[in-house]
Amino acid sequence: MSKLDKQIIVVKTSTLFKYNSFKGFASIEDVNLLPVILDNYEFKRRGDVEEDPNYQQPISYFLFIDKKDKTLFVYRRASDPSRYTDTRLFGVFSFGIGGHMDKEDTEDKNKDPITLSCQREIEEETGLTDVDMKIIGFINDDTNDVGLVHLGIVGIAFIDKEKIIEAQEYDFCKFMNKQEIEEKIINNQDAVLEPWSQILWPIAQKYIN
Repeated sequence: MSKLDKQIIVVKTSTLFKYNSFKGFASIEDVNLLPVILDNYEFKRRGDVEEDPNYQQPISYFLFIDKKDKTLFVYRRASDPSRYTDTRLFGVFSFGIGGHMDKEDTEDKNKDPITLSCQREIEEETGLTDVDMKIIGFINDDTNDVGLVHLGIVGIAFIDKEKIIEAQEYDFCKFMNKQEIEEKIINNQDAVLEPWSQILWPIAQKYIN
């Protein structure tokens, strides 16, 4: 099955932001959208909502930080459609790991589908299980086509970097400290950092060396 044919969790934009409108990053202490998502989600074919701003697709977006040296996992998405399918993000750097929440994540009625989805995405992307993770907030960014239809569920995951695997969707990945990231990405005119990672850079700096 194509990714675009998958049934994913979506929430009507008007419902999601009815009482909690914000732009950029909002901490979970200030704006908690988890109950709104859990009470109002429905399923849509992914290909039918990728360009429909009437719906928001919740996306887990985790910062991976090594437990020992507090470096941040950074990667660049491949520009080869056989390795990565979303041409809108070809060749851009990112800090966030995660993905869409699938219908399958709701099948266990005794467990929270958001947490299940986050755990599944982390395992699929990195091969890691039983990760020490927590959700810290949300991203709402309507300044570009991707952000317009996606809600970021932002988390922190503390991991052992020796155990992470390299996904085929990356053409570069490395654990980097703050100085390396600033030199090679933030202050490098030739490097393109995706918008959500730009928004989260001030937050990420609080957790890394």
